Amino acid sequence: MNPDDLTLEQMAKSLGAPVPALLDAVAPPEAHAELLDLGRQIKSSRIITDIRRIYALAFTVWSKATDEQKDALVGFSPELLALGVDRALALHRMTADTGDAVQVDAETVKQRETEARVAFQRGLTLRDHAHGVLARIAGRDPVMRARLQVAVGTAEDAGALATGIERLVTLGKEWLAIASGPVAGRVLLARLDAGYLDKLAAAGEAVTTTATAAHGKATAAKTSQGEIDLLDGINIQILGDVVRAFDAAHEVDATIPRLVPIATRRLLGKRSRPAEPEPEPAAGAPT
Repeated sequence: MNPDDLTLEQMAKSLGAPVPALLDAVAPPEAHAELLDLGRQIKSSRIITDIRRIYALAFTVWSKATDEQKDALVGFSPELLALGVDRALALHRMTADTGDAVQVDAETVKQRETEARVAFQRGLTLRDHAHGVLARIAGRDPVMRARLQVAVGTAEDAGALATGIERLVTLGKEWLAIASGPVAGRVLLARLDAGYLDKLAAAGEAVTTTATAAHGKATAAKTSQGEIDLLDGINIQILGDVVRAFDAAHEVDATIPRLVPIATRRLLGKRSRPAEPEPEPAAGAPT
């Protein structure tokens, strides 16, 4: 899947919920004061902007990584990414529950609307492609063609498009399960398989999730700024761990990309590399 098409919700579903104890491993209570101070230095919206892009690329690279690339990526794990995605979603929900949510939404609404438009257009393109594939499989059978026409529906809005995609996936799976005869032959000739239908289903889910996010509204204040700042700091900590792991892996294997922070560069740039110790003076050298 193209990283640009991945949402935090999709990654969370694929990675699963993190083990709760892992959060204390990354952000133990004794580090909360430092993380709180770190979180005060940046807006939540800037963190979420970088996280959406960087975690999607990390997820895509890891899902396709060879054994050699995974060896270079020791220091990174899908468990770390799952924790980062989980805390990013928590931050998104928390900022939507504060009095500052209107400001946060104002900064991100254009991005959400863009994501929804991109997902809608991709979903529409894939729906039309799937309709063509299934039409060839239906052939001249009037019953199959009628069922296909009902299934495809309309694309008057995101809900209608997502429903049509879901029905096409269901119909495709039904025809794919036919073991013999002309329909099975046309399925083979069209090269329809479960993987294609899974990608089509994922595009439909993206239409729904991005449309919902684009129409979300801020609610009344329920969370203190201190809680938000702490979660900001935790997110920066995890994001920095992921970025540094990929930086180190790139030094070993150049096929692994660096994950370059943009909106959070001011903070992560200062924390990207540990300070190198000064060399010991040679014996007898002046000090």
